[in-house]
Amino acid sequence: MADHFHELERTRGRVTAWLGDEVLARSERTILLREFVNGKTLDPVYYFPPEDVAVDKLKPSETRTNCPIKGDASYWTYSGGAGAEEDLVWGYLEPIASSRHIGGRMAFDARRVTFEVEPLDA
Repeated sequence: MADHFHELERTRGRVTAWLGDEVLARSERTILLREFVNGKTLDPVYYFPPEDVAVDKLKPSETRTNCPIKGDASYWTYSGGAGAEEDLVWGYLEPIASSRHIGGRMAFDARRVTFEVEPLDA
């Protein structure tokens, strides 16, 4: 699909996802996805490996969506010290081949979560 494509790259540094003052994820192994639709650049998305996410504070949601270039997304609802946030997290368990690098990883809604990227010491 020529009017809808994406780029993936490994993030350089440690990325932390915050909900208020609570750390939801911290990783040096995130993948940054930049998506382009009809000439517009969407907000970049960090995909975290699940072992670097506070999965004990997440419960599967019944929400599902489909992206023509990534596949079917599953969602999780956060419940913890910062309250409850429905469908705060999503991921592609079995993505389309061109998005295989984000398969099994988890992303956070950037409208509700704050990200901090720290450079790693060289």
